[in-house]
Amino acid sequence: MINAQEIVLIEGGRNLEDYDLETLKKFDAVYLNGIMRGDSKSLENQCNLLSEYVNRGGGVILDTGDLPYGGEIKNIPDPFPVEETAIYEESRFLLSENRSTSLTKELDLTLMNSVQPSGISYGRRFKEDSKILVLDEDVPVVAYWELGDGRVLWTGLRLPYYSNYYGLSQDTSEKARETYEERAKFLSEMVNFVAKETSDESSARVSVEYPEPEKILVHVKYASPEESVWVKMTYFPGWKAKMDNGNTELRIFKAGPGMIMVFPNCDGSFDLTFYFEKTWDVTAGEAISSVSLLMIAGFFLYQLIIYIKGNKVTNEWDKTEHTGSGNNYVQ
Repeated sequence: MINAQEIVLIEGGRNLEDYDLETLKKFDAVYLNGIMRGDSKSLENQCNLLSEYVNRGGGVILDTGDLPYGGEIKNIPDPFPVEETAIYEESRFLLSENRSTSLTKELDLTLMNSVQPSGISYGRRFKEDSKILVLDEDVPVVAYWELGDGRVLWTGLRLPYYSNYYGLSQDTSEKARETYEERAKFLSEMVNFVAKETSDESSARVSVEYPEPEKILVHVKYASPEESVWVKMTYFPGWKAKMDNGNTELRIFKAGPGMIMVFPNCDGSFDLTFYFEKTWDVTAGEAISSVSLLMIAGFFLYQLIIYIKGNKVTNEWDKTEHTGSGNNYVQ
């Protein structure tokens, strides 16, 4: 659970020109899903804005794991702790601590590994005084830098994508479930690690169950009405959310890359159910496909019957006797 105005997510390729310092100060953290695009002057202005935001106590996370938006780049400007990145195509998330911090204190990094290789970004060069926190085998994948009163965290793990629960529709094993849950927890810990401290920190507690690949149960305790619930799931129109006994349906918002959000507007304890329901166009498409298959099957069956009838032969030949010249008697 996270307050609705604690973090802003900015997709790779989008710049910060829609924001100013006063707007960013409303957020406790900024998550950049890739290096901002634009000309050198635009990039300089955006980095200056982020530097001022961090110096005043804000937190920034830069994720270069979305490879087209920073997987391999040089001369990364301040305020980011990494200076140069490269691409590692064969990562199996064999993560280990390089430095003990509160970021990984509550995590089991061994649960995040995978049999299937993934493409990630790793750091080649880092700024002075930056600290490498996590390695993937022997390459740096998480680092941070303290500037003024704030923190900047860099990662190349692309956790908004690789912690996306939707991938469990392909692998519903208990191991896959643990992997996705621990990666999602890691992403949450990153936000907490850089977010500026507030005096009205939420006391809410959340636990999650995944009874089915397309159903998520969220149990919430000690919530306040102004808080929201985020779920690591790619947004599709078929997703629904209901409270408690299912009588109250909540509107689902797309909250960033691989995230959906709801506003329960409720205090105390309650349960949420997220489930995927086929939309009318999907249902209609499936019906049309079924009818088409039946028609095709019927056509081929008809052709088979015609073929069998046309090639039917008797087991005996008609017997013919010839008497005299030219007189034929058929028996």
